[in-house]
Amino acid sequence: KRFYARLIAQDNFVSGEALDAKIVSNRSNLIYRDGATLKTLKFAPATQRQKAESVIYSNLKELNKAAALKGVLRDPITGNIGTLDSENLFEVLEKIAGSDKETTLFVVAESDTYTEGPLKIILQVKE
Repeated sequence: KRFYARLIAQDNFVSGEALDAKIVSNRSNLIYRDGATLKTLKFAPATQRQKAESVIYSNLKELNKAAALKGVLRDPITGNIGTLDSENLFEVLEKIAGSDKETTLFVVAESDTYTEGPLKIILQVKE
């Protein structure tokens, strides 16, 4: 069995001051398996890069919400659920914008994702 622990500060504090905090521990569950396709998007031939970027970002926001509902914990500082390599994103945008055929984008879990996260994803394009 797998567990996670989080240290939760009760109040804001300044470096050097005593910290009033509690430790929360819960069971961690497997939410997404490595290689699972989380979302599939279709793009028309010669889709403009800005349009593709907008569609991808809005779908990633939806995926964040869906992952939170399934039980993946948000990063307590940023509120984000997942991570995406920016180089992967830029390569995908170039492929979509440069294609004269319909392209399909697959959002795939890059590794097993447990309750404590993060959800690491990779984008894959097929024509």
